Amino acid sequence: SSLCLMVLLIGVLLYGDWRLSQTFTVGQPVPIAVVQGAIEQKLRWQPEYRRANLDRYLALTRGAAATHPLLIFWPEYAVDFHVQLDSPLRESVFQLTRDLEADLVLGGQYYNYGEADVEFYNSVFLVHRGRLAGRYDKTLLLPFAEANQVESLFPGIPNRYVPGQSIHLFRTPVARI
Repeated sequence: SSLCLMVLLIGVLLYGDWRLSQTFTVGQPVPIAVVQGAIEQKLRWQPEYRRANLDRYLALTRGAAATHPLLIFWPEYAVDFHVQLDSPLRESVFQLTRDLEADLVLGGQYYNYGEADVEFYNSVFLVHRGRLAGRYDKTLLLPFAEANQVESLFPGIPNRYVPGQSIHLFRTPVARI
């Protein structure tokens, strides 16, 4: 039995070595940029810092544009305004994607009117060349920070977000809500 185990282990190692030596790509690499603004939490969702927070991401992204990325990633909670609403802040993001001729994936909050109240979603948006092209709502929420899964034990901790259900693709720009 130890001989079988040894043969199996050697087989696994040889197979792993062989697979790691192979290339897993097809076609040309896609240039991307990943931007992390490192905005302090206390400066988020404060109207007086909203423009400065966004300007930091815009400046860092323009700096990364020297590599000519086709796809740019900003992190979860990158923006502290509602991307679904027309605003000068949203237009700055849309203009950036037009100027750089790149797509942007960014995290932010989405809201919708539910049956009894306004529902908030922790979402990821796709901005394609100056228009909102898609949204994905996070389905597994972070315990206590985003949702209280054990309200019976901790009734004082509110649910910040509703879990999402699906991916939403937009054929036309999102209308003002």
